[in-house]
Amino acid sequence: MSKLKNLNSECFLYELYESGWWTLLDLSFSESIETKNITDCIHNFAIGYCDGSQLRLRPNAETFAIMFEKDGIKFWFHVPKWQLEDMQKNNMIELTP
Repeated sequence: MSKLKNLNSECFLYELYESGWWTLLDLSFSESIETKNITDCIHNFAIGYCDGSQLRLRPNAETFAIMFEKDGIKFWFHVPKWQLEDMQKNNMIELTP
């Protein structure tokens, strides 16, 4: 099980936001919508999260912002809350305070 720590919302800078995140994770767009692929990427590359409603830039109350680091590049994007909550219910991840 992956443990994701709650990061300060100020860590989620505009210049680190990645709208084409799937390319940085070596996924095609169609692969990026598969829950299993997102789960694998979270296990392998996620370093933390923040409730999307707490973000100063690009806030979204229905998401968690997830920070990733891969190949020395930090970036973040939104993941629907239901998706992470399902992962947590199934003991796939732990969201720590």
